[in-house]
Amino acid sequence: MLLGYEKELMRDFTIGLQYYLEHMMDFHEYLRSLDRAGIGTSAARDQDRHTLTLRLTRLLMQQDLILSLFTRYSPTDHDAYLKPLVTYKVNDHLKVFAGGNFFVGRDSYTFLNQFRRNNNVYAGMRVSF
Repeated sequence: MLLGYEKELMRDFTIGLQYYLEHMMDFHEYLRSLDRAGIGTSAARDQDRHTLTLRLTRLLMQQDLILSLFTRYSPTDHDAYLKPLVTYKVNDHLKVFAGGNFFVGRDSYTFLNQFRRNNNVYAGMRVSF
């Protein structure tokens, strides 16, 4: 199930929200398969995974500067993903940008926190002609 909402709260400032529910069918068979594999159920995922996302976007300097933050949080897994991004339009042909990808969480095996060693920052430019 996915529910979403987006609204411009004020001029050049937009918020987007989403709620996502993932339900595992045959959950008891999943638990039995972990036992058969010798893994045990202590690290088993929940039957329902809830995820909340938030995107904030702010346009500044006559919309040449874009500040954006995307976050994804799972209250089920207690993990999160944060993606800040800054984009600047230098002129009609050149954009520069910088951002990052950050994964955090309580347990190393959860969906998002399994990528915690992949945190990164990046920068780039786009030339159009």
